[in-house]
Amino acid sequence: MLAIVFGCQKFHDYLYGLLCVHIETDHKPLETILKKPLHTAPARLQRMIMSIQRYPISVSYRPGKELLIADTLSRSPLPDTAGEYEFHEYNINTLHTLPITESKLAEFKEQTKADPALQNLIKVVQTGWPNNKFNIPMETRPFWNYRDEITYDDGILFKGSKVIVPNSMHLSMLKLIHAAHLGAEKCKRRARDILFWPGMNAKIDDLVNSCTTCLTNKHRNTKEPLIPHYIPSRPWEKVGSDLFEFRGQHYLILVDYYSNFIEVDRLRQTTSEQVIEICKSQFARHGIPNEFISDNGPQFSSHKFHQFSSQYQFKHKTSSPYHPQSNGKAERAVQTIKSLLQRSILEKCDFHLALLEFRNTPSNDILGSPSQRLMGRRTRTLLPTAENLLLFKIIPPSQVQSELKKHQKTQSYYYNKQAKPLSSLQKGDKIMFQNGRTWLPATIAKATEYFRSYIIITPEGQLYRRNRKHLRPIPKKDVLEPESDSDDLDDYLTSLEGEPQETTINGTCEEQGREPSPPQLRRSKRKTARPYSYADPYTLRF
Repeated sequence: MLAIVFGCQKFHDYLYGLLCVHIETDHKPLETILKKPLHTAPARLQRMIMSIQRYPISVSYRPGKELLIADTLSRSPLPDTAGEYEFHEYNINTLHTLPITESKLAEFKEQTKADPALQNLIKVVQTGWPNNKFNIPMETRPFWNYRDEITYDDGILFKGSKVIVPNSMHLSMLKLIHAAHLGAEKCKRRARDILFWPGMNAKIDDLVNSCTTCLTNKHRNTKEPLIPHYIPSRPWEKVGSDLFEFRGQHYLILVDYYSNFIEVDRLRQTTSEQVIEICKSQFARHGIPNEFISDNGPQFSSHKFHQFSSQYQFKHKTSSPYHPQSNGKAERAVQTIKSLLQRSILEKCDFHLALLEFRNTPSNDILGSPSQRLMGRRTRTLLPTAENLLLFKIIPPSQVQSELKKHQKTQSYYYNKQAKPLSSLQKGDKIMFQNGRTWLPATIAKATEYFRSYIIITPEGQLYRRNRKHLRPIPKKDVLEPESDSDDLDDYLTSLEGEPQETTINGTCEEQGREPSPPQLRRSKRKTARPYSYADPYTLRF
């Protein structure tokens, strides 16, 4: 930046009045700095930028290896000519442009004066920053990376044009930042626009994550990576089931996970006895499955159905409430049967013929139709079919499993693009569980035998089973309501960080008697020599 200022002033007679002055530089950050508003730049750069405001310059980045002339001349500079050109100093009064009331300004000055860390920082700013980070007091070291941007004006410290907030005012500023109950990112963008203190982003995250109002009205959790069902090795080994209602009539669906063969029966009553009776009829036709998957409806969670599963010796698995994705095969079968019923009514045709056509429609050239996978043959329909096509022919199970695994892999790939895993929960963790559009408090009672499924207990003592996607952990620390009754805000904020507090005496670390380790200086051992071609610009060879 200083080279641009020097060049503009030196060639003022040639540049002033031009419509555009294009400058190429190998310093890429400079291109972004000059595009931002003036007040966002550090005070030292603001003076330089203001001195070249009269020139319509545009800066673009170009690698140094391509700036041949500039790079060559920089290695053979002219003798020192520091006294030939005059650099004007510009006073930038940041305090007078600060939109703040007199009372709040007086409070900032008073709290800054009472803050030992900021007072040490003021001394460092006024006397100059040392070359080594370990030569400054411990409490001012978090400001080391911002030393080029920190200024002091009439009792207030600034980082660029942002006010550095004293430690005692962190809590009040956090409350004002989150007054509109915006999300964490919006609050951080709002705070970073006007305020600064080390660790501000982490404090805002803690504040938003522990806000009861925000937790109660948050959106649902992001979806987690897909956990596919295992692929059965034979037909009717694994069966999904579900109940649905269509035009006042109730139906029971059974779908085979291997063949996608669907059985549908009308229910006279939605009772466990009626569901068990239909299941017995289907099991007598196709055999007893090893695994039976359903939701937690009263027909499947009753004691009678539990006795039925024990008597027929199959494993009954249930999906978490409000999480039908766990039994997606049955849910998709319900959608298919409802569509067939609706179209049969509209076309005034036989539903059973439509179901027969569905069962004989191939999924693809490899898997064949549901009837072929379940029965090993095509069933006869109203379509003219050659006799040899109706003969018994088994599709190899290994071929079916391989194709189904390929489909699962493709489905998981696209589904998991926007999914991310949620952290696991432990017994006793305080959580919020989704209840409609709101979130209510509860505690983890235990984890179930199923993936991502937990038993929770509410403050009223009620037990619920919920999937992990409906649970949101509550941070253990509450920013706005500290457990300690002490008014010492410094100790409270330090406890949030979870790190041991370090006390500073004359700039030395006194934490548990430990001395700060000296910095390790690294020097390059590579031998360097000035290229012969750069000794004189006139001897440059290409």
